[in-house]
Amino acid sequence: MAYDLGSLGQQTTLSIALLGIGVFSLASVIYTLTRTLLSTFVLPGKSLSTFGPKGSWAIVTGASDGLGKEFASQLAARGFNLILASRTQSKLDDVAKTIKSKHASTQVETLAIDFSKPTADDYRKFEALLVGRTVAILINNVGQSHSIPVPFAETESQEIENIININCQATLRVTQLVLPQMLPNKKGLILTMGSFGGLIPTPLLATYSGSKAFLQQWSNALASELEDKGITVHFVQAYLITSAMSKIKRASLIVPSERAFVKSALSKIGRRGGSVGYSYSGSPYWSHAVAAFGITYLLGPMNGFLLGINKSMHVDIRKRALRKAERDRQQGKKESYFTYAPNTQPSIIDHDVHFRPGIGSDGRTETYTPRTIIYDLKGGFGTLRQRNVLYDDIPANQQQTPTSAWSENRLTTIKQQPIQQNRYQQDLDAGLPTRQLKSSDVRYWSDFNRVFFHPRSIVQLSEYTLNDSIRPFENWAAGEDLWRDIDRESGGLLDRDVRLFVEECDSLQGFQLYSGVDDAWGGWCSRYVDALRDEFGKKSVWVWALEDDEEQQREKRIARKANAARSMSGMRDLVNGYIGLSSRPENLPGYTRLDKSEWESTGLIAAAVESVTLAMRLRSDTPRTSSMAHFEQVLGASEERNLWQLGVRVDSDDRKQQTTNGQTAASQEKAEDEADAEDTTTFDINFMPNVSSLMPNTLAQGSRRTGRKHIFAQINTSRTSRDQHNDPHPSALSQEELLRRRYNEEAIVESFHVPLGFPRLDAYPAGLFDFPEDQTTGDRRKISLTAGFTTSSKANERILNLRDLVTRHSRAVAVDDREELYNGLTEVAQRYAHGWDSGSESEDD
Repeated sequence: MAYDLGSLGQQTTLSIALLGIGVFSLASVIYTLTRTLLSTFVLPGKSLSTFGPKGSWAIVTGASDGLGKEFASQLAARGFNLILASRTQSKLDDVAKTIKSKHASTQVETLAIDFSKPTADDYRKFEALLVGRTVAILINNVGQSHSIPVPFAETESQEIENIININCQATLRVTQLVLPQMLPNKKGLILTMGSFGGLIPTPLLATYSGSKAFLQQWSNALASELEDKGITVHFVQAYLITSAMSKIKRASLIVPSERAFVKSALSKIGRRGGSVGYSYSGSPYWSHAVAAFGITYLLGPMNGFLLGINKSMHVDIRKRALRKAERDRQQGKKESYFTYAPNTQPSIIDHDVHFRPGIGSDGRTETYTPRTIIYDLKGGFGTLRQRNVLYDDIPANQQQTPTSAWSENRLTTIKQQPIQQNRYQQDLDAGLPTRQLKSSDVRYWSDFNRVFFHPRSIVQLSEYTLNDSIRPFENWAAGEDLWRDIDRESGGLLDRDVRLFVEECDSLQGFQLYSGVDDAWGGWCSRYVDALRDEFGKKSVWVWALEDDEEQQREKRIARKANAARSMSGMRDLVNGYIGLSSRPENLPGYTRLDKSEWESTGLIAAAVESVTLAMRLRSDTPRTSSMAHFEQVLGASEERNLWQLGVRVDSDDRKQQTTNGQTAASQEKAEDEADAEDTTTFDINFMPNVSSLMPNTLAQGSRRTGRKHIFAQINTSRTSRDQHNDPHPSALSQEELLRRRYNEEAIVESFHVPLGFPRLDAYPAGLFDFPEDQTTGDRRKISLTAGFTTSSKANERILNLRDLVTRHSRAVAVDDREELYNGLTEVAQRYAHGWDSGSESEDD
């Protein structure tokens, strides 16, 4: 056996070298760890008396609250007089008063100075306070962080400027003014509050992090400059503390209170704690020292892994802050709209009629959400989530958890691309001011939604997809079948969806259903109404029946009218009020600018619907209120006249000059009214759907009737921000007067005036009503409107036209169903016949 002695010697030398390096490294770790432990837990810092005797002066910036207030209190207890500087004089006065009550011999001077925008005069006043006084200690405590973690690109320029001015410029300027008072004495302490945000880069707090890193370098450089002049400069690296800036309210074992932290900071002057490698700096509190040791010695402050953890933490903080901002925005909106400041008149609207108070999923957050249930097809809700920030403690991913019956390697996840929010919704989520919406911004109704809904208000019908060309939700019977299937599978759809909301109502008036009736939704709505009538027989049920009158192929429009006819016929004896709503009313006045956007067409409808029902939402202590039952009584629902025409007009001087084909739409309507109805209101816009444009000429000519329109009843609401003293019907009709008019076939008219203009939010189409300077109220954001319901003989002609069109020209109605549909619509039409014209037959029968 042979040995290579040269090779063996080299290996031995390398081993000894490595062993030496290991021993040295271990000794270094042990030494550093021991020094850190001794510095943190055993060795005291410099005594405050070394910087100046009792009775000398200590200066504290940012002293009105938080750490600054605590520094001032503990320095006063050590016998120092105080100069306190902060933004708010009243808070400074309170701090001074508290300190003097505990330490009567302590002198306290205060100076109100806004360090975000100080003036030369402010610094002259500050300098004047120093004259003739022995300054021993300067606590550079004033500072500002971001309101919430925010990407630098999204940070407001004013916030950036404030952080730099307060954290950097103010600290340097104050120190420069104080130093001439310390240098002659050859002693003193300049303590500057830092942060772990300056120790390690902090994503989403970039400006704040940079400002504290600047202070770290500046303080260390200044300490080296002044060390041989007897002045101690100490930089404190602080982590989490219970303070307004950190937003932590409760102290714990590792998160100190302000009092505990300041006590440790003042007792560890000159000690590094865990701030290894940072001269003239320290992390005085023990948990901060341990964290600083791990960062500075074990990982390194620029470590990528540490940076990733820091980023992830602040992303999560931002998400929580945004959710809280959303909650605050909801409550702020509630505060501004539903409650009012002292010494102002409360709202005349009883918002509890349509909104329900509740508690969020966290058990603390108060909520105020609509009393509503919204059904829509898959994809119809757009970006609206079922669980919003008020209820976000329920895991949103529970529905996406794979069932354990399948092996994970056999699963293929197909995830649909999420719908991106428009800018308007992004601004709402971020708590930023919103801009005026445009038609191009709106793809779904949720794009202009501004309220939160209870999770049980959002019900998706996943069996059909919105705008599916292969399996469209168009056939009336399909909606009826879908309702039956879901009702059977759920064990009772009303029990599942409606019961919760009904049981919360102290005094339930009834139900209002908003639905399309000229597609499959008509079948769905018909079955829903049938179920409501069986379950709540004595409650009012109104249906707002929307029909799509957009330009389409004639056959398709006739098919939609057939669906609408089936809806009207099927619900005629089940509802108390049936209000037909055309998406494109005929003869629009010249002051209306309606484009092809569904957002604008529904905006026009919303103005009428919200206004006509306003009297039903007034507080009980207002002079005149109404109810669903009262509307039904006036309009003749008891006589089975439950088909109501909705109309609206803008009350403005300019309205009289806006014409349609040479005359106002209102004058066209008025020309048809009987002379004995002069006290009725005429409307520029009538939403009742019409079919005359679809009828063949011969059928249209045969269906025309002579004579003027007879108005059976009308109830309207005018709303304006101006005072109105000439209400034609200041009080409700008595029961005797109502019966007299009905017996004499006179028009029954009742009016309400509400001193509250129609609000135009930035989510509402800005140019829908076109007036030069909005002369309706003098307030551009509000419009004076009059909206009302009318029952008249005009409905007779329109229903008969619909009957004749769909029973003779629609392939969508089966031959076996035509007779039933014909008879049903004829029965409805006869309720609105007046005088000699029974309207039961047309000339070409």
